[in-house]
Amino acid sequence: MPLVAPDVAVAFKEAIEHCRRERWRKGYDLLMQVAQRVESRGNLPGLFYSYLGLAMTHCEGRRRDAMELCRYGLKLDPLQPEAYLNIATVYVMLGRRESAYVAVLHGLEIRPDHRRLLEMQRTLGVRQRPTFPFLRRRNPLNSLSGRARAWLARKRQASRERREEIALFGE
Repeated sequence: MPLVAPDVAVAFKEAIEHCRRERWRKGYDLLMQVAQRVESRGNLPGLFYSYLGLAMTHCEGRRRDAMELCRYGLKLDPLQPEAYLNIATVYVMLGRRESAYVAVLHGLEIRPDHRRLLEMQRTLGVRQRPTFPFLRRRNPLNSLSGRARAWLARKRQASRERREEIALFGE
């Protein structure tokens, strides 16, 4: 399939826009075409590799290769907040929420008002201190007690909402 846009820069921008709108296949195909035309010159920005990795994860499921592309993109341009968002997304797909959260924090250090990074931070949730700070976070005691604490918080919240509803509408 020939490159849709005659100018590689235009194709690159189109591919990124497709990825941002979650049109992964179209974005991935365009990124691969750009890579085939430009890669030999080695003048692709870090954001390109970051989006190529993210799109590869969505289209081909090659998460490990995608992670390497995202890391390479960050190495080329460590001040690109979207690259942190992309690598965080791949981390989530790999089940590595802690690494994803750290990546989001790094991205927010660069640009604290980045809307999509803030959304991902909310999605991942704010982590509480471990119940037993002298143990590692992944220690079974911390994991179990953290789950119990979250369960109790949900129960308290549900009870509070029921009381407010009763108070609002009467008995």
